[in-house]
Amino acid sequence: MLLELLKENVKISYEISSIFFTLIIIIFMRMKSWGKGKGTTKSFRCMAYSGMIWNIVEVISPTLLRSDLNGTFWDAVKILIDGSQFTWGHVTLLAFVFYLEHYTSYKHKTWMRQLNVAILLFSTFAVVSNPVTHWVFTYWGPVLGYTKGPLYLWAGYMPAMVYGVYALFLYIRNFRGFILREKIALLGTILMVFLGSSLQVFFNGQIKITALFASYGLFILYLALETSDYLNLVSARSELEEARESANAASQAKSIFIASMSHEIRTPMNAILGINEMILKETKEEKTLVYAKDMKTSGETLLTIINDVLDISKMEAGRLEIRDDKYHLSQLIDELSYETREATTAKRLDFELNLDESLPDLLLGDKPHLQQVFHNLLDNAVKYTNRGKITFDIQGERDGEFVHLVGRVEDTGVGIKPNDIPTLFQNFHRVDLERNRSIEGTGLGLSLSKKILTLMGGRISVASQYEIGSIFTVEITQKVIGDQSIYDYRKEAGEYNPLTRKIENVEDKRFLVVDDNEMNLKVAKAFLASSGAEIITEQDSVKALELIKTEHFDLIFLDDLMPRLNGSAIMTRVKRAESGVNKETPIIVMTANSTGGEEEKYLEMGFDGYVAKPVKEDKLVEVVNRFV
Repeated sequence: MLLELLKENVKISYEISSIFFTLIIIIFMRMKSWGKGKGTTKSFRCMAYSGMIWNIVEVISPTLLRSDLNGTFWDAVKILIDGSQFTWGHVTLLAFVFYLEHYTSYKHKTWMRQLNVAILLFSTFAVVSNPVTHWVFTYWGPVLGYTKGPLYLWAGYMPAMVYGVYALFLYIRNFRGFILREKIALLGTILMVFLGSSLQVFFNGQIKITALFASYGLFILYLALETSDYLNLVSARSELEEARESANAASQAKSIFIASMSHEIRTPMNAILGINEMILKETKEEKTLVYAKDMKTSGETLLTIINDVLDISKMEAGRLEIRDDKYHLSQLIDELSYETREATTAKRLDFELNLDESLPDLLLGDKPHLQQVFHNLLDNAVKYTNRGKITFDIQGERDGEFVHLVGRVEDTGVGIKPNDIPTLFQNFHRVDLERNRSIEGTGLGLSLSKKILTLMGGRISVASQYEIGSIFTVEITQKVIGDQSIYDYRKEAGEYNPLTRKIENVEDKRFLVVDDNEMNLKVAKAFLASSGAEIITEQDSVKALELIKTEHFDLIFLDDLMPRLNGSAIMTRVKRAESGVNKETPIIVMTANSTGGEEEKYLEMGFDGYVAKPVKEDKLVEVVNRFV
């Protein structure tokens, strides 16, 4: 009997197939467990059910129109059911629009949602009143067919086109965020909507294809994006994305906290180490000198720990930057040697420096991080050696415009057990802890050194014999900037020794130091006192700006993080002023913000120089001599 019905009504055979497609979707949709309450779930279910009703109406309508049921009432019923195809089609398409809004997390405008609903209400009213008004169409029977009314396009097909265009807008707007599967599935569904609603206009109601195309689009959407396996995959991906965002937020919060704590710790450390430096320079009492030296050693150890924690935190967050700049290799070696020689002398150890002075002196690289690596190795060598000597050996081989440096730090210390060597470069790992418990350290130095060298294209290795000693070897390639050798440069500049570095006598000069911390002002004033210049200090940043506007200074030091006006704001106002007594005066930022990369940032902002806290006298001497 079904076969005979299909033969008699060939126009609806494909529509029955679309019902079959939609029914399969609904069956599978009901079999699986979906997250209740989700916008995409509700919208897709609405699409499936309204699409099914739409297809059923398109199948029933031709049979009803050719039936023998006549009279005013039945004629009105026939026209109402036939016109309801428009209504159910619009409901299905509007549900698809809502589906896209939820799928793309688009924050729709309230007026847009109201407009879409108003268009649906307008179309529905026109269809419901059509049996009386005939505004949409008139049906004259199987022979004469349909006559279009004045609202045929406006109420019948205009809503479908509006929803289709809006869906295309949502698709294009979020195209970059879709994966390939989503791009193909959503585009296929949108094309089905456009094809069905566009082609239907030309058939004048003789063949119904809109619901058929919509069911094909719904089927594509289901198979591509709404099957259980894919939804589980999307859910897992969403959870991973949320976890990643949470981890990034936690990492950012940790970085902000560490940077803030670094600043807060460095501020009092500047006062502690600065005043301690004054004690070392001025006191003559032997006992006080011993205490001050111990305080200096402990303070510098604390600073090393702070720097290591900051760097390892930035490295884990992928924010540790390697910045290449010109530097003198001899200065790097001399500074390291001076510090190590002081430490070995305090422990009554011998220190030997073997440096190939024929190596090129001016190189391009990240001096601060390279110095940090060797400082960690030399510091460890001193800490783990109780008798004997520390040897610092720097050799190299030039190859064109590059030089391959090999640095070795050798000690006669406690050595490392063979089974501890594989874990030597892990974070917070300290070897032979029972034996070395009294030695200060966090276990970050070697781990950080290896990671820094990896970022710089270098490498580190170790050879050790337990209770005999260790040799750490660093290999790195640096670009050569000039042909002057270390020997020639030292003949001109001499070797580094902070005790011989003094501020040149500038008795006729005036320096201004601005800092909201009174102890920091005392330290800076004490360090600058030997210059003979007049030192003016100011805690209030607003008053400091007024001073700068009215009185001339030869050098200005500004702390950055101050209440009311920070140092950057003061510097910007002075530099950007059309005129002023200090417009050309060098302005130096003197800040506890020294977590790496800050010097470049401050120089780009417009500062002439940078001094990190805790302030070291030799660095302050270098800045003053450079600018005054």
